[in-house]
Amino acid sequence: MLSNMRWGWILLLLYAGAAIALSGCGNENRSAYMTLAGVEQNEEFQKTNQLNQAADKMYKAVYAAESFEEILAIRQELNKFGVRLVKVNFTGITSKDGARALYDTLLAAQTEFNRVQFDQEQAIKAIARLRLATDALTHPTQPMWLQYYRGIGEVVDQLDQAVKASDWGRAITGFNDLKEHYAFIRPAVLVQRPVQEEEKVTFTLKYLENELSEPDISKRQVLIGISNLRMMLSDLFAKKDTAVYSAAVSPGNPWIWSSAIGAAILTVLTYVGYVRYRHERNYVPVRKERRGGKVYTLF
Repeated sequence: MLSNMRWGWILLLLYAGAAIALSGCGNENRSAYMTLAGVEQNEEFQKTNQLNQAADKMYKAVYAAESFEEILAIRQELNKFGVRLVKVNFTGITSKDGARALYDTLLAAQTEFNRVQFDQEQAIKAIARLRLATDALTHPTQPMWLQYYRGIGEVVDQLDQAVKASDWGRAITGFNDLKEHYAFIRPAVLVQRPVQEEEKVTFTLKYLENELSEPDISKRQVLIGISNLRMMLSDLFAKKDTAVYSAAVSPGNPWIWSSAIGAAILTVLTYVGYVRYRHERNYVPVRKERRGGKVYTLF
């Protein structure tokens, strides 16, 4: 009987230890899985919200601009945007590659607005790319760039049809169109996706470009490249959450809840152990019972 009682307490201690360990698991990775509400309260995230609003304002302004004075005003806003951008700490919001993509996109936009011969159409595209990138910063689950999956897919279909028909002139034109479409969303992609995922698409596009540049184009090799590209794009667009931070489906404070659950389990186990000890002490046998932004058309 004493042996049974000893084993009962040993099991109780093991169960209690497991309960405490489980209660700590929720806190161990708490900082790695921030809730969306927590991110939105972050000061740096609020700065990115202001950047997104500024980019949206510039996009609307350049689209409607009709005078040189309006263009100069947008150029000044771009410079102010750059000052704000360098003050943001992107840690926990996007990767270093994502931040670099933002800086490069801003530089490209500033270049367009400083050309001797201003091209409004190119300026609109440059600001639109910046707008998509800032939107990706502030909308981790439903960014605008995801809306371009169908449009890019249609361009891939047209390229595929041209290759199957051995219409290489149309195929090359279609491929250049595809490159332009992807370049348009690439900064936003880098803001939200691991660079390794984006590089797969870039590498596949480079492969297709090389194949289509050959004097004797291999239809089979080009079709293989298109097939691979479809898979890469599907993977890139199918992911609905970011790799940098995610909206976790969890209570507001996981430490409180996990601690409470662990304490409750420990209390129950202690009580059960006490009852078992009392009954065994009195030699009373106990029978065991079985018992879930607004989308812009930018090109």
